[in-house]
Amino acid sequence: QLNFYSAFQNFNYKQQASMAPFEKSMEMMPFKQRKCLATRKDEVCSIRSKFPNKLPVIVERYIREKTLPLLDKTKFLVPFELTLGQFLCLLR
Repeated sequence: QLNFYSAFQNFNYKQQASMAPFEKSMEMMPFKQRKCLATRKDEVCSIRSKFPNKLPVIVERYIREKTLPLLDKTKFLVPFELTLGQFLCLLR
């Protein structure tokens, strides 16, 4: 049920510069490590009940990635009809 979580990062350069060291380390942690499985499952259940026609997707930048730009957000509600190519265009 939670197989739609992928790995990319969720902060921009301005946020990173203004964060305290603890906040930076928390922000750099992958989503799966920031939130426990029970919390993620509860979030998915509530989102799926509110939006039955959408799929919740987490997108984070790979931690060791240096060339891709940082993303402004990590959580997306994607319609089932959206293809992967269309989703990639949205991210770009």
